[in-house]
Amino acid sequence: MVHASSPAVGIRVSVTGTALSTTTDASGVPLLGIWFMEAAQLVVRWREGRLEARFAEMLDWEPSAVFERETDDRWRTVSGPEQGEALRLERGADGTVARMVWAGYPVTREPGPWRRPE
Repeated sequence: MVHASSPAVGIRVSVTGTALSTTTDASGVPLLGIWFMEAAQLVVRWREGRLEARFAEMLDWEPSAVFERETDDRWRTVSGPEQGEALRLERGADGTVARMVWAGYPVTREPGPWRRPE
């Protein structure tokens, strides 16, 4: 039995036995966390078996953007803001996700003005 918690980020894990399962699709893991569309904070998370994104300033009743994976580097917004638009992943030389482009807008890990990829 293992118990771990991190109050700083609100994560709590409790494992009994040897099997640990997850409902998160491994292809979505590199996308999870805080991103920015210029200065607007975007939270990408895995919820109810789907990848979704919410702007930090959205009200609780506003729907999240929900994505379905089309290829390894492309997701489609199936509901919520930007419905029908693509979420394209751009990878660095090491193969990690360097940035995303959602509905034509760059999405980066740091806030900043719109800019071309380097």
